[in-house]
Amino acid sequence: MIYIGNYLSETGFIDSVESQQLQNQRKPMLLDGRVAICAGDLQTHANKSTAQNLSVKGIVSMLQVVGAAPKRHRGAKFKEQSRWLLPVDQFDPADYSQRKTEDQPNDSV
Repeated sequence: MIYIGNYLSETGFIDSVESQQLQNQRKPMLLDGRVAICAGDLQTHANKSTAQNLSVKGIVSMLQVVGAAPKRHRGAKFKEQSRWLLPVDQFDPADYSQRKTEDQPNDSV
């Protein structure tokens, strides 16, 4: 829970995969009414921020323990990717609906 919470608070969300440059396509997003994350992006963040060497398999195990559900995300303009839908009772999408990456244009200009 701590790794996921830190990751979500320190990482910008994207609106959709299609509109992103390659390096941002695995950032967190809202999908099917839930917060969706990629295990590999969470792993990279956790390893950098905690100076550990956690494996993707270890991260997936952690996601399963908190009740995350796997989801294949597909689209015509990007390569299919695996995401994990986080449980709504622990990670409320409303808490993250206004967050965007720094690379996205600000609509309030």
